[in-house]
Parts: sequence; structure tokens; C-alpha cells
Amino acid sequence: MGLLRNFGGLPAQKNDIVNKFMEKVGEGCKLDVNVDDLVRQNLKDKLARHLMLITNGDSAIGILERSLKMLDREYVVIFGSQFEEDQQEEYNYRILSRIILCMESGVILVLRDLEKIYGSLYDMLNQNYTNVGKKRNCRIALGAYSNPMCHVHQDFRCIVLVDQSKVDYSDPPFLNRFEKQLLKFGDVLNSHRKKIIKDLDNWVCDISTIQGLQFNHEDVFAGYYQDSLASLVAKQCPGEDELLDTGEVLENCKRKLLLVGTPQGIFRATRSRLGKSVPQEVRKMQNLYFKYPLYNGLQTFLETTLTMPDNEASSDLLQDAWDNGPGFKTVVMTHSNIHTPIQLGPPFNCLSIKLGAFKSEKQLTTRLKKYWFEDKEDLLIFQCRPTTDAVHMLLAKTIIDNCRQEYVQQFTDSSLKKHVCILVHMDHNSSETGWQFNFLSGWLLVYLDRLDKPNSKLHALLEKSIVDILKEGDVSLHDTIKQNFLWALSTPIVYAGKQPSLDVVTDIICSACKSKEFMGCFEEAILNWLTVNGFSETRSLFDSNAWQLDVVCDKQALGNSSSLQEALQRHVKQCLSWPLAMIVYQLECSSAWASFLHYLGDKEADVQKRTIWKQLFQNPDILLISHLQRPLHAGCYVCDSQQLNLKFPFSKVLFARLDQVESLFKDDLKALCEDKENLDENEVIRGEVLGWQQLRFQPAVLGCLCEVDCHIDAFYADLLEDFCNLQSAQLASSLDEDTRVKSMKTLLLHPFQVNADDDGKSVLTRAILAFWRKKGLIGSLLQLLASVHGIFGNAYSFLAQVIESYEQSQTNSYGSLQQTYYPEGESMGLLMSSLHSNKTPESGHNDSNQVYATNECIANGTSKTLDHADTEEMTPTLQQHLEESTYFVEDDTLQTEHGEVDDMDGTTEHFASSDCMEKKPLEQLIVEHVCKRILPTKSVLRLYNGAFHWHNRINILLQLSSEVMSLSENGEYPSVLHYLRVCNDYMNVLLIPHNLSDDFILMDEVHDTEEIMESAELFHKVLLKIHELHLANQIPAERLQLFLCMYFGRILDAKIDTDLFKDIFHLVREGNMPGENLCYFRPVLQRILQAEDEDGELLLRIIDGDEQKVFQENSQLEQLDDVLKTNFEKYGWNSSLAALVVDVITSMYFESLKMCWDENVQNEM
Repeated sequence: MGLLRNFGGLPAQKNDIVNKFMEKVGEGCKLDVNVDDLVRQNLKDKLARHLMLITNGDSAIGILERSLKMLDREYVVIFGSQFEEDQQEEYNYRILSRIILCMESGVILVLRDLEKIYGSLYDMLNQNYTNVGKKRNCRIALGAYSNPMCHVHQDFRCIVLVDQSKVDYSDPPFLNRFEKQLLKFGDVLNSHRKKIIKDLDNWVCDISTIQGLQFNHEDVFAGYYQDSLASLVAKQCPGEDELLDTGEVLENCKRKLLLVGTPQGIFRATRSRLGKSVPQEVRKMQNLYFKYPLYNGLQTFLETTLTMPDNEASSDLLQDAWDNGPGFKTVVMTHSNIHTPIQLGPPFNCLSIKLGAFKSEKQLTTRLKKYWFEDKEDLLIFQCRPTTDAVHMLLAKTIIDNCRQEYVQQFTDSSLKKHVCILVHMDHNSSETGWQFNFLSGWLLVYLDRLDKPNSKLHALLEKSIVDILKEGDVSLHDTIKQNFLWALSTPIVYAGKQPSLDVVTDIICSACKSKEFMGCFEEAILNWLTVNGFSETRSLFDSNAWQLDVVCDKQALGNSSSLQEALQRHVKQCLSWPLAMIVYQLECSSAWASFLHYLGDKEADVQKRTIWKQLFQNPDILLISHLQRPLHAGCYVCDSQQLNLKFPFSKVLFARLDQVESLFKDDLKALCEDKENLDENEVIRGEVLGWQQLRFQPAVLGCLCEVDCHIDAFYADLLEDFCNLQSAQLASSLDEDTRVKSMKTLLLHPFQVNADDDGKSVLTRAILAFWRKKGLIGSLLQLLASVHGIFGNAYSFLAQVIESYEQSQTNSYGSLQQTYYPEGESMGLLMSSLHSNKTPESGHNDSNQVYATNECIANGTSKTLDHADTEEMTPTLQQHLEESTYFVEDDTLQTEHGEVDDMDGTTEHFASSDCMEKKPLEQLIVEHVCKRILPTKSVLRLYNGAFHWHNRINILLQLSSEVMSLSENGEYPSVLHYLRVCNDYMNVLLIPHNLSDDFILMDEVHDTEEIMESAELFHKVLLKIHELHLANQIPAERLQLFLCMYFGRILDAKIDTDLFKDIFHLVREGNMPGENLCYFRPVLQRILQAEDEDGELLLRIIDGDEQKVFQENSQLEQLDDVLKTNFEKYGWNSSLAALVVDVITSMYFESLKMCWDENVQNEM
């Protein structure tokens, strides 16, 4: 006994000493003494040193309390405070005062965490007493103050508790003052109880271990630490009787452990090592566990605890809550957030306080005493969080126990019950230790998955499939969609272009959530997707393949949730979010929001549109989400299209099918253009040919819209506008949506002459085919309008002005000519009213297709028509569409299913031939207006802050204008465009490089001339300006000649047979060209010769002596001949012009002949 008392504390060293002692003494000596007996021996020995107990957590308190009760000694426990305000000397003085009182009263004093004042107790701990009379005294000092005569009672004993992790950091002198013992529950139990602990530990290990997953004991049993099992066994075996039934004790321990078990850990046990080896036992424990009153919130649990004395079923399970005194006390561990509001109703009058709100031990003690002795509340909810409050929790528990003990001593009336519940809010990822409670603490230990009463029971989530949970409302499908809308619109989708603004997203979400009809479509689609993908399969509870097991085995999912119910609900919501994100992505890519959410009214058209939208939404060929991957990470979907406000449901998806038809149409158009019989004298395809082409392609076009075929006539205006929106978004995305849609619709419909007999299908088809024919031209026009948008105001307003000017000129010229363009808003209204008025008396439906077939397909004077019902019959493939409606023309006869239509030489009413009465096409007029408005007048240059900035902007306008005119079938390059190029050339060649003033290009009076490039006045002003610059000797002559030659080239571009030939040749003949030679005049000369020699035989005719006739037919050549003669007479063989002409003729004629001769010689060799 003496050996163990003197050398205890360090297990390794103690075992070495004991082994050596046993070697010397022999096997007859037994040292089977537990630590509990050694502690009691120390307390009985009045000459023994004070005692130091090395322990973990509150293990020593429970063992010590049991030993002190056996000794029938009064004891006082003082824990040191780690509160912020208790780090001052005032707190140390207060603690020393309590210690001095304990020394005088002769109690057993238990100290812990008082390192700051242990030094003040040096004499007392060393038992360095001064005897005065029959009293023992010692010195107590703190700082500069000391009391040398503190009385020490004869029965006073001191026990210092030190955490095992702090022993290595303690001062050796401090350690040497004590008799030390390592006190753990395992050290105070006999071999029988140790065997029970070992069996229980194996069971805990087996039920916690899952192969391949990193779960430990703490993940299954909340608050588990190394002394948990020992304290539990000690609680179940309070005496020394070794005849207890081991199996019964083990089962009781397991039932008690289940109280602190986490539902996810118990449910996960199906896949544990124990679940695979003894599945029946695991299933039994699971069924028992889920019958405990732990899953309906804190209120239900506390009510069950309150009625426990009257409830035999739960009395054995919850009896620890009623230990020592009236009122229950329980420690409830949970992973719920500490800031979760605690709302308890009758029968409790609840007071809730948080440990983290206190700054000192005194403040905490005062508040707790107020509850016990003053407040009317009968239930104290004391909340703490180990991550921040771990160092204060054991102190707080001790203070609560002390206050409760005082209350029990003062109030003997058992009806005055006051209850206390310590709520421990644990963190999944926390590694804090030292706060854990053991089963000997006198408190009932339980774990609650959640504190509030759940909307759905845990069993409902554990037993059902995901689809059943959503259908039966255990997780609200409607609310979950609303909650995840913003996520679905932002997180999974990455936009290749401009991302929608927050206002747009908010408007979509608000409108969608307000519409029950819209949300119903989403709910049905989501449930269908979940059912198809296997989320509707129902498995039995605790089935090893149940989806719930995947959740409880996902450590990250559990860590992100405060309860198992929340984790299961999150998983259900996550599975729901997958089809939600897919649907939202497809609606974004299809720009299908507006066609429903902008038509939520009660009008018949709005209701009909929503009906069409829902039908298409349910069509898997329209809303194609089956091929999409699940959105498992942010940015997994890329939306590369611009978001548009389309009017007709899913029009983008429907029109996307036209790509294949467009390819076939372009091939067919190319074939038609290669046949010269289909072209007029201007090499433009004839109108009647286009009409027949429409008839052949209309079934194919409408076949792409087959799902909405019956609605096209009613909503063709919306379809047409959506088509313009979609195409213009690709061609001129810089324009705002309203401007580019109006502009494109104007450009597309302008050539049409819409009659009342036309039905919606025909007009829509005609517009689509017209766009395909003139896609490049319309695109260039839109880009040109986009480039002037902002400069001339709104692009569409500018276009409307051009159209108005165009129509006025046509009306003035042709009086009775019917306008072919309707202003915005009027044309569609007139057209719709005319369509609805054209119905057959038999069916009541529009018969406009028949009328259109008559107008387009029957030649003048015939009475036969095409049966449109046969024409629009849908066929499986595009080729079949074309084959069934294909015609062939032979001897001007059209073959159809219903007979022949003769005389195809007439002109159709809708497709104007090249003999159109228009003087200028619209595109030419647009280019003219653009060029006129951008001419470098004073006001324009002022707008651009000078000529330099004007020059930077003019380049793109020139390029786009040229591109428009190059794509025009009938248009000619406007003269003003060539003049604008002259101004730009002047900027490039002279003004900018040599920093000239811009006065030369400010000639406003010349700008108003229609044929400005033919202006002799302009020509002479240009020559005068170049002459002035040449005389000033500021610019090299070669640069001046370069500009002049570029100007001459622009004149020839405008009109090859210009009247200014004489002036150009006169300038050359007189030798007034700047520079010593004509190095830049060669392109001009070559252009003239090429224009005069179209057939390439001009030189041969001159050589043959036919020059007089040649000169009579070509006045320009005659003028060139006169210039050469005059120049030769003046300069002789040194004439630079003669040399240049020879060089040009050689390059034009003889070099090509030489190449042919070389090839022939090579072939012969």
C-alpha cells in the first residue's frame, strides 16, 4: 500500500517499480489495490501529504464524490474560472478567501484549474504549519499582501485535480508536494467490471466501424470519450457484487448508450462491421432506438421526462434525470445551432440563458441563484457550445449543482420543483475535449437530433422513396422549387455572352412563383424526371441499399446539416434541384420564359398561349433534358445564346429545326439560278419561280412547326416577330432588342405585298424563305444600322424616315402604285383582320391557303387551283416534303396532283419580277442616306470633335456600305458613297500624315449635288487644292499624285464612261500632274483600257488598221490617242506617258501570250 501511494501518478514508472518490488519479495505478495482505496487511505491518514489526482474531464469528480460519500466527509469543490473578467487579482482574492474558510472549517477541499493561486498556497500545500497553542497556522500570500496566521483545521484535507494533458507542463516543485494518483474509471473497477467494459468497447467499435469510411465512436455516440464506458459500467454496477448477470448489465449499458446515440450513426450501423456479422442484433437495436422519445423536439422529450415518475415504460430509461431532489436535471447534446430560438410551451415556464453571455464566475453564479431562489420560471435551459465554452462548462455544471443543492436544502416542499436542462450545441468538426460528461455525474445524458418539433417525422423520411416524400408533402415540392430558383438561374449556368441582370432574374423568379399554373408544370416535370431516373423505388426500413444509407454515410452532408432530418431533407432537395436546374437551363437556352410569364392575364389569347406553352413544355422533344448531365458543380452548363423576349412558346426550339431546310433551300436556289430560263434580263431570278419554290418548300417549313400547326394562323404574327428576333440577334447583337426586331421586320416585309387573301402559314413561309435568300444583305443592313445607332438617333427611327422618303418618291412617281410596306403596328392588324374574315362557309376555317395557291400557282386566265390540304400534308422527312410537292415545268406547264396549270409567263402578285417600277432598291436608298448624313460638314466634324475622330468612324461605315451594295441584286453604288471614299482618301493620304487643316473637305454646297462624282466644279476644286499644296512645297509631289490618281479611280468607279475623261487627259497632256513621272497613274490607265476592251480584241483591231473605227466607237481611246500624240511631240521618246502606256499594254496582252507560248513549248518538249 505504501509503495503504491508513494509512487503512483505515472503508470509506466509505477509499473517498473512494482515489478522490481515483486521480484524481490516474491509471488506471495499481492498488490491488487485499486486507486479508489488508495484515495480513501490518504484521506484517512492525518499525517499524509495532500493529494493530487491526475484525471481526464470530470472523471475524478464522479469517483471522488462516491468515495467521499463512503467516508461521510463534507467536501467543497472549487473550480478555477477562465472567464475574461476573472483574470484579475480581485478574483484571486475572492477564491483565496473561500479557501481560507474551508481550511478553518476542516472540510475536504477539491481544487481544479487554479494555477494562478497555487503559489499563494505554498505553505499549506507543503504542510508547513506554525503551531500556536493547539492550533495550526500557515502563511497565505498574494502579491504584496500576505496573512501569516491562517488557521488550518486538524481534519482539513486538500485534493488538487490536474488534467492528464497538463502534467508534463507543470513545475516539478509543485508536483513534488503531493501524493499523486492517476484516477480513471478503469482503475477503480474490478476485473469483472473490466470484462464488461471490454465487451462493451468491442460492441461500440463494431457498430461504429464501416469499411472504407472514416467514422469513429464520437460519430455514433455523442460526447463519447475514453471514460464513457467505464463510468457507464460503474453506474450500472454500483456495488462490489461480482455475481451480477454480465449479459443483463451489458444490455442495460447498450440501452443507456443508445440515449446518446446519433440517429445517423444508429441507422448507418446496417453497413457496419457488426451489421454484417450480426445483422439481427443491429436490427433489434435500431428498432429499439427509434422508439425512444428523442425525435419530436425538445418540448416532447422534456414532457416525457417530466411525466417519467408516473410512466413505468420510461421510468427505468430516464430515471437518472431525477437523481437527488425535486426536479429533473438533464444534459441534452445536439448539433443544432446555438442561436436556434428555444420555444417551449406549457407545462413549462422556461428561462433560457447562454453560457457565452457571461464574463465572470460571479456574474454566472448570481444569475443562477436568481433562478433558483427568485425567478418564477420552473425550467432553466442553459445553452453552451464546446467550441467556445469548453473551458467554462465543468465550472458552470459545478455552480448549477451547488445552487441546486442549496435550493434542495432550503425548500423541503417537494411540490416546488425546478428543473434544469443543459443544452450542449456540438460542432461536427470540433475536436474540443475536456468538457464531456460521464454517466456518474448525476445527470441524464441524451442526444436530440433537433430541438424544434419537425414538420415531418423522421420515420417518414426513413421509410419512403424520394418521389413519395415529395408527393406526400414531407418535403414541400412547391417551396423547394421557389427556394432553389435563384440557384438554378445562377450557379449551374455560365453565360458565354452577357449575363442577365439581377432585375431580370428577380422578375422571372417573382413572376414564376406567383403563377400556380407555371409552378404546376415544373412540379409535374420534376416528378416525372425523378420517376424515370429511379427515385421512386421504395425499400424497407434499414435496407442496405436504401438511399437514406447513402446520406448517413456521407460525412460532408452530415457536417453541413444540424440534424439527420435536415440532411435527409437536403438530399431530397438536392435530387429535386437536378431536374430543376436542367429545366431552367433549357428554358434559358430557349428564351421561353417570356412567352408564358408575360401572358398571365385572362384574355383568350393569353390563355391559349399558356395552353400551348404547357403542351410544348411536356413534350420531351421540345424540352430536351434527358441528355443533360446532373449539375454537380457550378458552371456545368454553358448558355451561349442571348436571352430574348420571344412571344410564341418555344419558338426558338421550333425555328432551330429549320437549319436543315435552309440548307436544302439554298441548294435548290443555287440550282434554280444556274438555269438561265429562271432568270430575267438582269440575271435576277423571276418572281413566279420564287412563288413555285415557296409552294414546294412550305410543307417542309411547316413540318418543322408540326406541334403548333393548328395555331400558326392565329399566332403567325408572333412567330414572325420571334423569327426576326432570333435572326437579328445573331446578325446585329449590339442593337437593343426592340430596335433590331422592328428594323429587321421592316427590312424583311418591305418587298412583300400582303393581301387579305394571304393566310398566316403562307406569309410566315414566304418571310422565312425571303430571309434565307437575302440573309447576307439583311445582315449587312442591320450591321450598318447598328453602326449609325446613336449617331443619327434611334436606328429604327432612321430606317422609318428612309422608308417614308422611299414610299413618297414611289407615290409621286407612280401615283396609283400600291404600297407594299405597312407601318409598325398597322400592317399586322390589317393582315390579321383580313385573315380572319376569309373563311369558308362549310368549315368556318381560313381558306386563305386555297386563295394563295390560286394567286401564286395558276397562270393568267386559268380557273384550276391547288388543293392546299394535299399541299400541307406532313411527311416524315424533309426530302419527302419536297418530293411530294415537287413540280416540273415542261412547255410552260405546271404538273400537280389536280391537273395542269398553263401559261407560266405571267407575273405573280406577290413576287415582283425584275421589271419592278422602283427606280432604286431600298438598300441603295439606305446607303445613300447614311452617306449623306456622315459627310464631313462642319456640324458633323463638330459632332466628332474634328476630322481625325470622324476618320476613325468612317472606315467601318464605308466597309459596311460597300458590303451592302455588293450583296444588292439591283442596286448601284451611290455617287455619294464614292465621294465619301474620296474624303476618306484625302484624310489617309494628305490630311492626317501631314497635319493639314480640314477646310478642303468642308464644301457644303457641293454635298447637295445628286451626281457629285460627275461634278466639274468639284473636279476643278480638287485640282486647285492640289496645285496650292504643290506650290506650297509642304507635301511630296508623289503623295499629291497618289491622291489625284485615287480620286480619278473613284470617278471611274462611279461611272466608267464619265464626262470628266477630257479633263483628266487634259491634265496629263499638259504635264500638270505632280511628280516627275506618272508612277501612280498606271492603275487609272489600265482601268480605262480594260473598260474599253471588253472582248480582248482591241489591240488586234488597231494592228489590223481598223483604228479609225475603234476611235469612233470609243471616244475615250480617241482622247487618249490625242494626248499621246501631243505628249510625244513635246517630249519625244522621253515621254513618261508613252512609256506607261507601253508598259500597261505589254502587261495586259503580251505577258498573257508569253505565258501561253511557254506552256505550249513545254508541252511539246
